[in-house]
Amino acid sequence: MGKADTHLHTQYSGFSKLGVMKFPESVLSPEMQVDKCRKNGMDVIAITDHDETRGAFIAQEYAKNFDDIDVIVGEEVTTHDGEIIGLFLTETIPEDLPVEETVDIIREQGGIVIAPHPFSYHVFGLKERILTLDIDGFETINGGHPDAYSNKFARMVMDKYPGRWADMSGSDA
Repeated sequence: MGKADTHLHTQYSGFSKLGVMKFPESVLSPEMQVDKCRKNGMDVIAITDHDETRGAFIAQEYAKNFDDIDVIVGEEVTTHDGEIIGLFLTETIPEDLPVEETVDIIREQGGIVIAPHPFSYHVFGLKERILTLDIDGFETINGGHPDAYSNKFARMVMDKYPGRWADMSGSDA
């Protein structure tokens, strides 16, 4: 079994549009993010810049130079209802749509739908909406939200519905 991180950012994420963050999500170029992850022994990473896939496609192309890492094209999409991640995307998904429409667009691209940091009070998470949305999984551990509430509450919800969703974690770095 290998190591994976399904929630990473590059400089293409720019500044967070939601919550209290007033600094860039990442200052790393896509190539630097791939190099950093290779150095840390990652086998698979997903670049999930905010409302943007350019960095993910650049990272994916760059990673073709190596046989020890694969890059999944993803996007952390800002919706009217909270942030959602699409993985295995073929193109950028528009922001500021209703979350249900965003989920449909991800599915049309053959993607996987993940709810990042669903119970964070730092950013716009989907909270209890995850119970009614057609998602594949949600983060029970998010390295960017290590407070006493967010991850623990997500874990409690996951444990209440065993087998319903994929149990995800990501560094959000």
